[in-house]
Amino acid sequence: MVSVMLELVRAAVLERSPSIPQNFTIDWDKLMEVSAEQGLIAWVWIGIEKLPETQSPPRLQKINWSLSAQAIKERYEYQVTVLKEMVDVCKRNNIRLMVIKGIGLSSLYPDPSCRPSGDIDVFLFGSYHKGNELFAKDKINETGKHAKLEYKGVTIENHQNFLNVKWSARRKVENYIKSNLSKAVLTQEGYYNLEPESNLLYLVMHATRHLNYVETGLTLRSIIDIPIFLNHYRDLLTPDRCYELMNKFKIAHCFELMVYLGEWALDINLTHYHRGYVPISDQNAAYEMFIKCNYIRTIPSDIPYLQYLKLSLAQFKQCQWKFRYEHVSFFNRLYFFVIKQLHSLVKYCLKVDVRKSLKSEIKKTIIKR
Repeated sequence: MVSVMLELVRAAVLERSPSIPQNFTIDWDKLMEVSAEQGLIAWVWIGIEKLPETQSPPRLQKINWSLSAQAIKERYEYQVTVLKEMVDVCKRNNIRLMVIKGIGLSSLYPDPSCRPSGDIDVFLFGSYHKGNELFAKDKINETGKHAKLEYKGVTIENHQNFLNVKWSARRKVENYIKSNLSKAVLTQEGYYNLEPESNLLYLVMHATRHLNYVETGLTLRSIIDIPIFLNHYRDLLTPDRCYELMNKFKIAHCFELMVYLGEWALDINLTHYHRGYVPISDQNAAYEMFIKCNYIRTIPSDIPYLQYLKLSLAQFKQCQWKFRYEHVSFFNRLYFFVIKQLHSLVKYCLKVDVRKSLKSEIKKTIIKR
C-alpha cells in the first residue's frame, strides 16, 4: 500500500503521470488511513485524479477523498489568514516574526495548500514573552523549547529555541542558527524564513529527533520536505557545502539518512549527495519502518504491567539502530528507558493511564484524598 501511496504522491509533487500496474488491487480505505497518518491526503488525491478511469476508486470513495483533500486546503488557507493577522499584530508592536517548518516550506511545492501543517511554528527574535502575551487568550503550555497556545482557532508554537538544547550536539546547531539570524530572509508576506543553510540544519535536526519520537514518529511528509528543499536551493546547497556544514556539527550521517529516505520516497536521483556514512543495515531498517507505516506504536495502557514492560523492551531493542541519529548516547537512552519504566510502574500502582504525566496524576490523587 505504501508503494501505491508514494507513486501517487510523486505524480502530484513532481507533476507527472502515476505509474501503477493495471491489474494492481488497491484497498482504498487502507490507502486513505495510511495517507492521513503520513500527512499526504491532499497529495494522494491529486495523484488519484491523474489515474485513468479504470484505476480510479469507486464514486463514494472518490467523494470522501475529495472532501478530505478540500478540508486540508481550506485549513491551510485559514492558517494563512491567521498568520497574516499575526504578522500585522507583530508589526504594530515592533516585533519581527519568523515562520519555521510547515507553512514556511509550503511555497516550495507546486500547490502550497496541499502541504498540511498541524500548527504554525513561529520565532519572534527575542520577543518570546511579549508574543505569548499578545497571542495567548487561554492557558499557555510551555515546554522549555516553545510555548503552545491557541490563537483564532489555530495552534501556535511560539519558539524560544529552535531545538531542544539539553544535548550538546543540538546546542551547537542552535547557537549557529541564532548567530545567523541577521541573514533571515524577509518574504513578500511580511514574515521571515531562516536563511537556507540554517534552515537545512534545522530540518535535519528536527527530522532526526522525530525519527526516534515515541508518540508521533517521523512522517513521510517531513521526509519529502528535505529533497524538495535541496532541489529548490541546489545552486547554494551543493553536496560539498552540505557535508562541510554537517561535518562541522558531526551530523553528516543524519543528513545522509534523510537523503536516502527522500530519494526513496520521491523516486528521484540524489546520488550526488551520497557519501557512505550510513550503513546499508540502517537504510534497510529505515525503509522497513515506513513500509510498515509503524514507527513505534504507543503501547496500550490497559494491559498488565509485565506485558507492558515486555512490549517496551521489544520496542527498545527494535529501535536501537535509531539512537545514533538522535544525538544521544546508548547509555543516556538506557537511563531514560529505566526512568520511564519506574514512572510507569508507579502509575500502574496508582491505577492511572501510563501515557499521562506522573506529576499531574499524583496531584489529582492527593486532591481526591
